[in-house]
Amino acid sequence: MAIGPEVKDALDAMPARDVERLIDKAQRRLARCFACGTDGAYSATITSRKGGRNSTRASIRICAGCWDRTTLPEARASDG
Repeated sequence: MAIGPEVKDALDAMPARDVERLIDKAQRRLARCFACGTDGAYSATITSRKGGRNSTRASIRICAGCWDRTTLPEARASDG
């Protein structure tokens, strides 16, 4: 898909910091939730501790809805 001349002109007129913010927004918009596939997922770091000693960390992309469903007290109360 080609970028139109009006978009190129607008980008050329923007300060570098604004272009960086636009890139960040575009990357977030394109990110998909690992659980449901929804666009616009956030990056989240999760940690698992086994036996209280070793911890494993991972970074995931997750949408706000899936995050709420798995972290709100109501969700934890209904787990097994």
